Amino acid sequence: MTAPGPPAASNRARAANNEHNRKASELIRALLEANLSYVEMDRRLNRAGFKTARSGTF
Repeated sequence: MTAPGPPAASNRARAANNEHNRKASELIRALLEANLSYVEMDRRLNRAGFKTARSGTF
């Protein structure tokens, strides 16, 4: 039997305090304000070097 993982609230707190997540969130907000399409937002996030939580591209 394996030990249970950390509580979800703890994971959310860590994610909220992660510098990379904060930078990505700032960029996404700016892209949304610029009224860009999701495809263009994806392209810009990928060009900026951002990865998904599982190290994939957007």
